[in-house]
Amino acid sequence: MSVQDLLQQYQNTPRLFQLADRLSYASSQKIYLQNLQGSSSQFVVAAAFTHSACTQLNHLVILNDAEEAAYFHNTLENLTAALDIFYFPSSFKNRKNYQLLNSSHVMLRTEALTKIAAGGNKKMVVTYPEALFEKVVLPATLSSNIIHIKAGDSLNVEELLLKLLIMVSNELISYTSPDSLRSVVVFLIFIPLAMKSLTGLSFLETM
Repeated sequence: MSVQDLLQQYQNTPRLFQLADRLSYASSQKIYLQNLQGSSSQFVVAAAFTHSACTQLNHLVILNDAEEAAYFHNTLENLTAALDIFYFPSSFKNRKNYQLLNSSHVMLRTEALTKIAAGGNKKMVVTYPEALFEKVVLPATLSSNIIHIKAGDSLNVEELLLKLLIMVSNELISYTSPDSLRSVVVFLIFIPLAMKSLTGLSFLETM
């Protein structure tokens, strides 16, 4: 029996139909599942996510810690092959120092927030309490700081570099860790030089 055959068995069980039906209710539901062993919890969530009664529902799955959430997310992706299942980790490298950012985790958080704010088809976010504890930007603020570029676009390089300069300037104000300062200072030096070479304007004297 393949993994997909096993998932199909979960999808066809009467209890899964009951679960999907209750999840579709407008009012809050308190549902407790017991005797789930091994990866059975991932199979149940994957079956509910792909059930016809839940086609318009977004799902938030909260695990105990980062390791459990990462494992759960990876298993769900393998079971469903869905593109709209996002891992939402904490931004920080460890719990002892909240000044050290994990850049890959920041990108994962931004991707999840951007996709959710864009709407469209149903999505699932897999996370844990430590990651949910952090504040997130407002959807309008996030959208205003996204630069959309696609093949064939005609770009105004001066405006693009100026917007990047504003973004990294805000980064310099927001984060004070040594790693952040070094990376932002490099950008602050590079962008004015690029703008000077393209437009003949001098920005270094004003910094």
